Amino acid sequence: PRFAIYGAKLIKATIVGENNLLLIVTESHNMLRSQRNLKCILFKVMEKEMGRLILDHVGKNINLVGQLHPSNGWGRPDVKMVVEDVVLLDD
Repeated sequence: PRFAIYGAKLIKATIVGENNLLLIVTESHNMLRSQRNLKCILFKVMEKEMGRLILDHVGKNINLVGQLHPSNGWGRPDVKMVVEDVVLLDD
């Protein structure tokens, strides 16, 4: 299934390999006071203008659509999102 995340705050964007981006997003309005981040990967996005636009959008809000996949980061179970579409929001 595909999931949509609305209004996530983009806190970090890193180029991985030549054409991929690793994003770290969190809740834009952290009402629960629990800082829970989600790692997201966009494949081949740096081949397009959107890659540079995302890099320039760190600190702002975005919408994401993609699939969630289990991940085993640092020996503990986690989840990552493989992003299929992004909307950059004006803050």
